[in-house]
Amino acid sequence: MTRHAVSLRRTMTLSLAIGLIASSIAAAQTPPASPNAGAGNELVWSAAFAQSVTGRHLIITTKDGLRYEGVINVSRTALETSKGAAVPFGQIGRIEKPTYRMRKGAWLGAAAGVAIGMGTACVIWDCSEGPEGILALGAVYGGIGAGAGAAIGAALNHARRNDDILYDYYRRTTTIAVAPIVSPTRKGVAMKVTWR
Repeated sequence: MTRHAVSLRRTMTLSLAIGLIASSIAAAQTPPASPNAGAGNELVWSAAFAQSVTGRHLIITTKDGLRYEGVINVSRTALETSKGAAVPFGQIGRIEKPTYRMRKGAWLGAAAGVAIGMGTACVIWDCSEGPEGILALGAVYGGIGAGAGAAIGAALNHARRNDDILYDYYRRTTTIAVAPIVSPTRKGVAMKVTWR
């Protein structure tokens, strides 16, 4: 045999061995499908996911748009909230953390605005004279602060929306499969990309 043929045979044997080992490892790591699991909901039925949501205050949105909020408990067929709602696994569209960033931002902004407004009024006018002007300026600055705080909260909601979502049935997933190509005429890699 020529040196080139021996090298090609070794490359093909190594590629086949890597492919067999990788496929057996992947098969061993794939959890068995639950009999109740629907397409796209595999995460909801895993024990690790159930443990991560149990006892947490979350918002569940169903596929038809209904929203349930409360402390979550996981049963065999549904997620149950502390307010008595039970959402079957097959109806879950989204699970997310409640953040209340806009509300908190508005309150903090209003408080800071009132403090700045009243402090500014006391510097401009004597604090002992006419509380009406001081209160009016505090109210104006409080309104500006509340609006700014709510806007900052909305921006944070937009920036961190993916971090707040624990599960989304409609989120598109991408799968990439890579396989070596070794033949007497070609060498390379074949890639297959699948979107759901």
